[in-house]
Amino acid sequence: WAYNLHYFDWAREYIEESVSKGIWPKDSKYLEAIIDFWIDNNHVGKGYGWDSYTISIRARNWIWLFIFCPKLKNDKRIESLWDQLCWLQKHLEKSITPNHYLENLITLIVGSLNFDGEKAERMLNKTTLILKKQLDYQILNDGGHIERSASYHILILDRLLEMAFLVEKIKGVRWDWLTSKLIIMTHWTNKIRLINGNFPSFNDSPKKDTPNIDTVLSFALSYLNKKNDNLTGLRLLLSQLNPKNYDLKLINLENLNNEVDILRNTGWTIIRIGNGWEVCIKWGYPCCKEFPGHCHSDFLSFDVFYKGLPILIETGTSKYNSSYTRNFERSGEGHNIIQISKINRQINKKSDWIEPIQVWGSFRVGRIAKLLNFESGKDSNGYIWTKASHDGYKKLGVDYERNIKVKLLPKGDLKLFIVDNLKCKYPIKWRQNWHEGPDLNKKVLKQILKNTKLKSQKKLKNLFKNTWTSEGFGIRKKRFSLFIYGIFPKGENELFCSIKLKKDLLNIK
Repeated sequence: WAYNLHYFDWAREYIEESVSKGIWPKDSKYLEAIIDFWIDNNHVGKGYGWDSYTISIRARNWIWLFIFCPKLKNDKRIESLWDQLCWLQKHLEKSITPNHYLENLITLIVGSLNFDGEKAERMLNKTTLILKKQLDYQILNDGGHIERSASYHILILDRLLEMAFLVEKIKGVRWDWLTSKLIIMTHWTNKIRLINGNFPSFNDSPKKDTPNIDTVLSFALSYLNKKNDNLTGLRLLLSQLNPKNYDLKLINLENLNNEVDILRNTGWTIIRIGNGWEVCIKWGYPCCKEFPGHCHSDFLSFDVFYKGLPILIETGTSKYNSSYTRNFERSGEGHNIIQISKINRQINKKSDWIEPIQVWGSFRVGRIAKLLNFESGKDSNGYIWTKASHDGYKKLGVDYERNIKVKLLPKGDLKLFIVDNLKCKYPIKWRQNWHEGPDLNKKVLKQILKNTKLKSQKKLKNLFKNTWTSEGFGIRKKRFSLFIYGIFPKGENELFCSIKLKKDLLNIK
């Protein structure tokens, strides 16, 4: 929250609201006082206000204020803005997270476009070369962002589009290398879009703090196809900046909502089985190896949605500061996966559950499991299936594979199979984690418990817990979670769950 105080995002919201109402923002003595207060009380290089990320957000918001409220411009404020850009150029966040680095570069380009002179031109040219290289590194071949977070992908796409419009308006050019990245990023965004504008929440992906996915898709089409349908506020104004009658149709998003979309570089599968059911599976490389700070321990986790509402959903992200909440939200315990541990000889000793991805601190990651095998297809009975394995449990001598199968039944219900196969060198303890959507009151979890089977063990131990799911910072909704426990002997073991998710049972219209 200390960072947010320095963003001046409220200024952007003020402009958006004014423009959407058809009112040009009015100059205000309060705006002058707040900007001057910030300048006078945040000396160069000191405090959160001079963190490179806060500069990146604030500088762009100041630029919009100065454009829409020109009387706000004076030597003191313009000099402060230039000082912030120069400081940012010398303190790029190369060693933090990739999305921060892109935010830095986008701000330097937007900022330098709004200044005249040789220094501004050098800043623009140098930053442009860096941005081109970073997009080649950060944008995967399937169009996803390297951090494997839908929220950050959508946010970065929105920022790049805004920058692209300004480049075209001020410089009169379209960079082909940028356009090609925008095209594949837009396709990826459309593929992960779920009903009602929802999207997968793997890794750190706070929805409420992300631009609306449909708005960003419309914004992309306004740049790539010269369409400005369904736009309002600043995005609409930007789309109207360049009235040239380009004959553009660079992208076609029609018919991209396939029954199955496999994002091989991102490592996700999106299944749209019909009648409002959608299943998202995370099976691939879990994060960016060099910058894994936003990674969760969610290898082979999955989410189930019905008409955009979460039925089985991981915990989400509500905090970034180090805390019990942050630890739980990143851990395997907070996701729909299976975990294992040694069998404790001491009765009162807690189990040391193995994490497929060893997460610690707020943004730290240790050992990362590797994908060993991935297959998918559709069988003769109409089941769409995904089978994958990883080496995250090799430490305890376990070969692990998960098979997920789904099928739409004649009455519109969803048949879901989860099969966990574990080949063990030694006896081990296991825990299977299930997390229900809010307001379902154990309806789905009771079905799961009833239909989870293990040949060697007739009755399984279980624990229902009050947990939460989050769609944004500081936002947590109560829900129930189920943890099923058992012992696997040495040899090949199979844990099998077959459930029918009935739309009538869920009371969702």
